[in-house]
This record gives sequence, structure tokens and C-alpha cells, in this order.
Amino acid sequence: LALYLKPEEALAKIPTLRMLGEELSAIEKRASELAAALEKVVGAAAAVSVEKAASKVGGGALPLLELDSYVCAVSPASLSVDELAARLRRTGPPVIGRIHRDRLLLDARTVLPEQVAAVAEAFRQALD
Repeated sequence: LALYLKPEEALAKIPTLRMLGEELSAIEKRASELAAALEKVVGAAAAVSVEKAASKVGGGALPLLELDSYVCAVSPASLSVDELAARLRRTGPPVIGRIHRDRLLLDARTVLPEQVAAVAEAFRQALD
């Protein structure tokens, strides 16, 4: 709780606050980096694209708030999007996305820069 008394330190050290306050340009850059990493491991097994989207902040005091964001949209070629999502939940660490219009969306706002390689590895495991 002491961190909240120092807003700049809180933004740097509390992941949720960092995600909520991150510049859209940084999110777009990370989405592009994530898409490039995914394209290397999925090959022809899935189509990957970067798209502008909205992040839902969720419960608590802001249940209806949406923030602009960027997502990596993944369309698997040989298995259903539900099966891909289930396989990703079983990887270590699990990768959780949301399904929209038969694509798995990974919100770059919620992927830390140091997690990009781990997410790509999870996709490699899920598609093997």
C-alpha cells in the first residue's frame, strides 16, 4: 500500500497500474513484436495479424471501462480456435486469450515485454 503514496513508483512496480497507463504506441509496438515471434513458430499452422481493439478493464470500480489497445489475432488452420485456446491453457505457463469471431485474441496490453518469448514458446508447444 505504501507504493500508492508514490504514484511514479507505483506505476513502475504494480503491473495492473502499468498496464492501465501504458501508451498506446508502446502497446502497438509490443503487439507487432509478439506477432513476429508467433509467425516464426506457427508457420502455416495459423494466420497471425495485429489489430486495434478495446481492452475491458473489468471488475471493481471500473466494470464497464474500455481502453484502446492492440491485439494479436490468431486464426488456426488445422484445429479449432477452441482447441487452440484449450491447449494454450495447458502450457507452462498457461496463455489465456479471448475468442472473438473464430480467432484467438491476445491483448498486448496484458503481455509484459519479457513475456513475448514465453508466449511464442507456448504456441509452439500447443501446435506440436
